[in-house]
Amino acid sequence: SSVWPASVSVHGGASVTLTGSGFALPNKSMPVAISLCAVPCASVQFASLTSVVCVTGKTPSSVERACNLTSGITVAGAPVRCVAADNCPFAFSFNATPSVTSASVTPMNSTATAVPTTSPQPTTSPATTSASGTATTATGTAAATTAAGSTPMPATAPPAPAVVGAGSWFSVTGSGFLPNTTVALGPTECVVAWSNATFILCELAAGAGGLHSLVVTVPTKGFAASVVPAFRVPVRVTSVWPSVGSLGGGQEVVVTGMGFGTRAGPFP
Repeated sequence: SSVWPASVSVHGGASVTLTGSGFALPNKSMPVAISLCAVPCASVQFASLTSVVCVTGKTPSSVERACNLTSGITVAGAPVRCVAADNCPFAFSFNATPSVTSASVTPMNSTATAVPTTSPQPTTSPATTSASGTATTATGTAAATTAAGSTPMPATAPPAPAVVGAGSWFSVTGSGFLPNTTVALGPTECVVAWSNATFILCELAAGAGGLHSLVVTVPTKGFAASVVPAFRVPVRVTSVWPSVGSLGGGQEVVVTGMGFGTRAGPFP
């Protein structure tokens, strides 16, 4: 009978609430599958007889899509449709899609540089430190040069990704941010200290190593579009104690470092 919000990001990630009747059994023994404008939801957060909450998926090729909502909710194989007077209009819209245009970070070393995940960016000025203590990383490319009649040489490889870790501060600039917007670097939370509609300041928590993208999720809208480069969280061992153990095994060893992640287990 209703859907809220009625307009969300084309990149998915929005929690959409549908209210009505006959959605699912209270004991969750019946599967609930939802699609909005023929875009399957990525997951179902909640399901009851009178309401369901699903997290939207990304539209194909991240294009806009609108419809009078056919929810595609399935209960025991039976489809359920919107019966509201307005036919539950719903849209994946560019206007509802937040954007991230830049992210500066206090790097772990002064030479670290963020690089795009797709193609190198034009050369910018060297890293500078602002009053907030953040530094803007510089990116650049080198043009390929060839001698007459010689084999063309490839352009110089782009710089390595910026190295960040627990305690790094990110200054994120964009548009469409709302209160309670969240930021993460891959699976790791970046704890928001301050934000407004166009700026977010957050501190990276301890997390898993690897090359990760910055993900900004805006309530009622979903994932922000982003052109921000990826960043690298290194896996480093700073100490091992004790340094000697029995040949027969059984010795507990404490390994200290960073980038181990939040769950114990074998490392790749």
